[in-house]
Amino acid sequence: MRKKFKSFICFILAIIIFYGLLFLLGFTCPIKALTGVSCPGCGMTRAYISLLEFKPQKAFFYHPLFPIPALVLLSYFLKDKIPERIKKIGIFLVISLFFLVYIMRMIDPSDNIVIFNPKDSVIYRIYQGFN
Repeated sequence: MRKKFKSFICFILAIIIFYGLLFLLGFTCPIKALTGVSCPGCGMTRAYISLLEFKPQKAFFYHPLFPIPALVLLSYFLKDKIPERIKKIGIFLVISLFFLVYIMRMIDPSDNIVIFNPKDSVIYRIYQGFN
């Protein structure tokens, strides 16, 4: 158990360092940087920053599902106590909710958090460089 916990902490630290380096290089999201299209988790970091600033309404504005990663983390530590069927239903619900919110935000023209702008992507710029 202790070895698993250490590897989990190392994994989380690696993700934080990776995103920190991307942020320092001017990229807020690797998927958006590569494709020009926001990912289903777009706005999550801003939501947590808003929560740390004690602005829960702003946090829900940035991403209405921001509490879910904390619940997933909690369920990871309780995974031995959760029945397999409940785990599968939970995974399905979480993925479905994220994509439902993502689609709704993509459809909403007034939403400026989730964007679709492939011409701002690294891939498009590389493509243009070959022409």
